[in-house]
Amino acid sequence: MRLGDELAKWDGFDVQHVRDIYLLGQDDPDIVDRLIAFSTDPDCEKAAKWILKHGIEAGTWPLNAETTNALISRLGSYQHWASALHVLQICDDFHLTKTSAAALFNTLAVFRTDKSAFVRAWAYYATARVARDFPEYRNDTLIILTDGEKSETGGSVRARIRAARQLLG
Repeated sequence: MRLGDELAKWDGFDVQHVRDIYLLGQDDPDIVDRLIAFSTDPDCEKAAKWILKHGIEAGTWPLNAETTNALISRLGSYQHWASALHVLQICDDFHLTKTSAAALFNTLAVFRTDKSAFVRAWAYYATARVARDFPEYRNDTLIILTDGEKSETGGSVRARIRAARQLLG
């Protein structure tokens, strides 16, 4: 299987296609690095991110600090909003360092103004995720969440902001 060719074939709807790629790559020790590398290719990024998210959520491919940093460093370069969403949705699995936390916190400002309500919702949550592990971001995060509660009207965004507040206790 040529991974890039298979990723590029995904139409965005046929879940069985990406599940098949996931199953074939489960035992490949380099699959996470390969999927992250393909995630910068506009033809492959949606499938690569879907498969990464699926494998990480299933516990097949736990993240470490290095892979977390690789995901964060590419976060601002995705062409498709769904690719960014998939990365933001696995933020609870991130292994953040002081450096990657700072990079993520700064990058999230852009995503909190995204056109997609889902991306904005998860950007608020990811902001709180950083603040949970790095208290130096707590005060700024509380201000961001308060501002979001005032400006956001969408139910999914407001619900995720509530979850972000719960994350901070």
